Amino acid sequence: MLEILKNSHPLTRMAAVCFVLGKIMFLFTLSALAIDYTLAAIFLAIQSALILTAIVLPLIVHFSEKKKETKIQIEGHSFSLSEEELDKLKNYMYNIHGT
Repeated sequence: MLEILKNSHPLTRMAAVCFVLGKIMFLFTLSALAIDYTLAAIFLAIQSALILTAIVLPLIVHFSEKKKETKIQIEGHSFSLSEEELDKLKNYMYNIHGT
């Protein structure tokens, strides 16, 4: 599990931390119910914000990486390439044709 987090995007790691903190805040919210409803409402708001952040951050990563793709069409077939793949294709074509 830690290997996956080490290799993931920094925003995805932040989302994992927010998710864990949100789950911990649930325990504080339950214990605050016995003390004061206002305090429980504050903890619930914090928990909701952390869980919402844990949902939004990976979506930001997903859509930002998706924008970097370039669609090309070769002989009637459409392809979607990342910038890295497009650079490799350009270098390959340059090496073959020299142009």
